[in-house]
Amino acid sequence: MTEIHGKVKSSQRIGGSTKITSAVNGELDNNVKNRIYGDYNPLRNHPSINGVELIGNKTSEELGITGTYYGTTEYWNSQPSLISIKGGVYVYSDYKVD
Repeated sequence: MTEIHGKVKSSQRIGGSTKITSAVNGELDNNVKNRIYGDYNPLRNHPSINGVELIGNKTSEELGITGTYYGTTEYWNSQPSLISIKGGVYVYSDYKVD
């Protein structure tokens, strides 16, 4: 942030670059909240999976996910020669139901 201190006369020049920073104080009304938080698509810099930008609904195929493979840590550790499949999602879970 660039700060200017002191008095500046109209005949003086100010060099360099400046950035404008602003803040919103107080509560936003529901209309503004819905526009800000309710629609993900107009935002910039969307996350991506396998280079596919996450805009709208995407299928596993569109995201390059070839399959989902589930196993416990014990199971995966017992597969030392397992070669992962490109685009596969491997889930490790030790959750147990009594």
